[in-house]
Amino acid sequence: MQETLLCYDKIHQGSKLTKYVLEYFDNSPQAIVEFASKATPAKFGELAPKIFEFAQKNDLIANKIIKDAVVNIEEAIEAMTFRGDENLYMLGGLGEKYIKFLNKKYKERICEPKGDALSGAVLLAVKHFSHNEK
Repeated sequence: MQETLLCYDKIHQGSKLTKYVLEYFDNSPQAIVEFASKATPAKFGELAPKIFEFAQKNDLIANKIIKDAVVNIEEAIEAMTFRGDENLYMLGGLGEKYIKFLNKKYKERICEPKGDALSGAVLLAVKHFSHNEK
């Protein structure tokens, strides 16, 4: 949405994705801003698959958005003190879609989730706190 607004204001060059987003919001930048200020993560998530759809068609903006997201994902993995021998699990509706964009060292560690995000968070907390108590 940010890229769509930047394109609307002629700051960035537009793409088919930004055109789609603008049309989705009835060509109203105000509607985009209102949506962004009130929408739940689930509502944002409804638009996310379109980014991957446009990326498959070599849309420059869609590819930039995915690239930026992958940087964030990889930074988060590293922040968790990734040593390279741990298994990684991509959860959520979009997790699987990001796998092919990840660096090889992360991609090689991806495994099928054994539970949901909550059970994974509990296991990480137990691991972290039991390690810190020793």
